Amino acid sequence: SRVSTQSTGMAETETKTTGFVEKKVTEEGAWGEPSEKEEQWGSDSNQEEVAQVKEEKLNFGIAYIKTTKNDTIIHITDYTGSETIAKYSGGMQVKAHRDESSPYASMLAAQEAAQLALTRGIN
Repeated sequence: SRVSTQSTGMAETETKTTGFVEKKVTEEGAWGEPSEKEEQWGSDSNQEEVAQVKEEKLNFGIAYIKTTKNDTIIHITDYTGSETIAKYSGGMQVKAHRDESSPYASMLAAQEAAQLALTRGIN
Protein backbone atom coordinates (compact mmCIF):
# COMPACT_ATOMS: atom_id res chain seq x y z
CA SER A 1 0.00 0.00 0.00
CA ARG A 2 1.40 3.38 -1.01
CA VAL A 3 0.13 6.81 0.03
CA SER A 4 1.14 10.06 -1.67
CA THR A 5 -0.05 13.52 -0.58
CA GLN A 6 -0.51 16.46 -2.93
CA SER A 7 -1.50 19.97 -1.85
CA THR A 8 -3.29 22.12 -4.46
CA GLY A 9 -4.57 25.45 -3.26
CA MET A 10 -7.32 25.04 -0.66
CA ALA A 11 -7.81 21.26 -0.54
CA GLU A 12 -5.25 18.60 0.15
CA THR A 13 -5.62 15.44 -1.93
CA GLU A 14 -4.23 12.09 -0.87
CA THR A 15 -3.81 9.20 -3.33
CA LYS A 16 -3.93 5.70 -1.85
CA THR A 17 -2.73 2.76 -3.91
CA THR A 18 -3.59 -0.67 -2.55
CA GLY A 19 -3.19 -3.70 -4.78
CA PHE A 20 -5.00 -3.01 -8.05
CA VAL A 21 -7.19 -0.05 -7.04
CA GLU A 22 -6.10 3.58 -6.77
CA LYS A 23 -8.44 6.02 -4.99
CA LYS A 24 -8.13 9.72 -4.20
CA VAL A 25 -9.06 11.01 -0.75
CA THR A 26 -9.63 14.69 0.06
CA GLU A 27 -8.66 16.09 3.44
CA GLU A 28 -12.23 15.63 4.72
CA GLY A 29 -11.88 11.89 4.06
CA ALA A 30 -14.45 11.61 1.23
CA TRP A 31 -13.56 9.66 -1.90
CA GLY A 32 -12.86 11.85 -4.92
CA GLU A 33 -14.64 11.48 -8.22
CA PRO A 34 -13.06 9.00 -10.64
CA SER A 35 -11.06 10.48 -13.47
CA GLU A 36 -12.01 10.02 -17.14
CA LYS A 37 -9.36 7.33 -17.48
CA GLU A 38 -10.79 5.39 -14.51
CA GLU A 39 -14.34 5.64 -15.94
CA GLN A 40 -13.22 4.30 -19.33
CA TRP A 41 -11.13 1.53 -17.83
CA GLY A 42 -13.74 -0.25 -15.73
CA SER A 43 -17.29 -1.28 -16.46
CA ASP A 44 -20.09 -1.51 -13.88
CA SER A 45 -19.35 -5.17 -13.17
CA ASN A 46 -15.64 -4.46 -12.64
CA GLN A 47 -16.30 -1.66 -10.17
CA GLU A 48 -18.34 -3.92 -7.90
CA GLU A 49 -15.67 -6.63 -7.90
CA VAL A 50 -13.54 -6.52 -4.78
CA ALA A 51 -10.22 -8.31 -4.58
CA GLN A 52 -10.44 -10.57 -1.57
CA VAL A 53 -7.30 -11.66 0.20
CA LYS A 54 -7.38 -15.19 1.54
CA GLU A 55 -6.00 -15.25 5.04
CA GLU A 56 -4.60 -18.51 6.23
CA LYS A 57 -2.74 -19.49 9.34
CA LEU A 58 0.88 -20.35 8.70
CA ASN A 59 2.16 -23.50 10.34
CA PHE A 60 5.93 -23.50 10.52
CA GLY A 61 8.18 -26.50 10.64
CA ILE A 62 11.89 -26.98 11.12
CA ALA A 63 13.82 -29.29 8.81
CA TYR A 64 16.89 -30.96 10.30
CA ILE A 65 19.18 -32.40 7.63
CA LYS A 66 21.99 -34.72 8.71
CA THR A 67 24.39 -35.76 6.00
CA THR A 68 27.07 -38.35 6.63
CA LYS A 69 29.38 -40.30 4.39
CA ASN A 70 26.92 -43.21 4.35
CA ASP A 71 23.43 -41.68 4.45
CA THR A 72 21.29 -38.52 4.53
CA ILE A 73 18.52 -38.15 7.12
CA ILE A 74 15.82 -35.48 6.81
CA HIS A 75 13.74 -34.88 9.94
CA ILE A 76 10.93 -32.28 9.94
CA THR A 77 9.44 -31.23 13.30
CA ASP A 78 6.99 -28.61 14.46
CA TYR A 79 8.21 -25.18 15.54
CA THR A 80 8.96 -26.29 19.09
CA GLY A 81 10.79 -29.44 17.98
CA SER A 82 8.68 -31.67 20.20
CA GLU A 83 6.60 -33.39 17.51
CA THR A 84 7.98 -35.21 14.46
CA ILE A 85 6.09 -34.37 11.28
CA ALA A 86 8.15 -36.36 8.76
CA LYS A 87 11.35 -38.37 8.78
CA TYR A 88 13.01 -39.89 5.71
CA SER A 89 16.47 -41.04 4.77
CA GLY A 90 18.26 -41.73 1.51
CA GLY A 91 18.33 -45.42 2.35
CA MET A 92 14.52 -45.51 2.48
CA GLN A 93 14.32 -44.25 -1.12
CA VAL A 94 16.79 -46.46 -3.00
CA LYS A 95 17.30 -50.23 -3.01
CA ALA A 96 21.07 -50.50 -3.41
CA HIS A 97 23.20 -49.88 -0.32
CA ARG A 98 25.84 -48.13 -2.39
CA ASP A 99 23.27 -45.48 -3.45
CA GLU A 100 22.13 -44.48 0.06
CA SER A 101 24.55 -41.57 0.26
CA SER A 102 24.06 -40.37 -3.31
CA PRO A 103 22.67 -36.91 -4.08
CA TYR A 104 19.78 -38.54 -5.93
CA ALA A 105 18.68 -40.47 -2.82
CA SER A 106 18.96 -37.27 -0.76
CA MET A 107 16.80 -35.41 -3.25
CA LEU A 108 14.14 -38.14 -3.20
CA ALA A 109 14.15 -38.17 0.61
CA ALA A 110 13.74 -34.37 0.74
CA GLN A 111 10.83 -34.49 -1.72
CA GLU A 112 9.05 -37.23 0.22
CA ALA A 113 9.57 -35.45 3.56
CA ALA A 114 8.27 -32.15 2.15
CA GLN A 115 5.24 -33.82 0.59
CA LEU A 116 4.36 -35.59 3.85
CA ALA A 117 4.81 -32.36 5.83
CA LEU A 118 2.45 -30.52 3.47
CA THR A 119 -0.22 -33.20 3.83
CA ARG A 120 0.10 -33.00 7.61
CA GLY A 121 -0.54 -29.25 7.67
CA ILE A 122 2.88 -27.60 7.46
CA ASN A 123 2.84 -24.87 4.86
